[in-house]
Amino acid sequence: LISVNIDGFGNIFTQEEDNYFEKSYDDFHNKWREISLGEKVMSDYLKFCETRIMSMELFHTIEDQFRERMLNVLCSVEDMVSLEVPKQLSILRSNITEALMLVRVHAFNMNSLDDMLDFIFTVRDWEQFRARKNGVEGATMSEMASCIPFPDVEKRTLYSPLSFCAHPILGDRMVFTLMLMLVVYKGIEDPLVNRINAQYWTMLRRRLTKPSETSSVVECCVQ
Repeated sequence: LISVNIDGFGNIFTQEEDNYFEKSYDDFHNKWREISLGEKVMSDYLKFCETRIMSMELFHTIEDQFRERMLNVLCSVEDMVSLEVPKQLSILRSNITEALMLVRVHAFNMNSLDDMLDFIFTVRDWEQFRARKNGVEGATMSEMASCIPFPDVEKRTLYSPLSFCAHPILGDRMVFTLMLMLVVYKGIEDPLVNRINAQYWTMLRRRLTKPSETSSVVECCVQ
């Protein structure tokens, strides 16, 4: 008879899971930073930082940039590539809008301006930001949102979901990455998609240090 160490198998599985997530995490953020905001967007952002006057053009351009980045990320990750093309298209069509909302939720819950800029800026964007005029401070997403030239009713409609997803855990980069995968890999009846979703739920629950306190917040954002 062979004595089987169940805990040992569990530790091996956990380590493999950690390695898989670390690779997925690195791949995600490397791809996310491949596409810069661009000189024009950065110039408009710095102008906003100086004047606190938000243009509709800047709002829409940032939204378009985030969508392009998200598609660049999702179309290259291993889990998406493993699916048949029709299923990829179905998932992206169904869930890209929710994924982009999660980007806003993440940015709104970050601890500091530097954390938010590090998430959004590429190396090229940072170079342009650091060359700004003396005395011009950066602006957070919440500061930009408060200045969007929409009527107050439309502002509340656009950003009210953020008020239901306010928690420090949502500013954590690793938690955000796992939540994003959960938002993307759902909504179609497919065994492989269901398995991917279950795998990311397992990894996310292991990373919530206070599950009873944070799980309801996370579930509210991904379901």
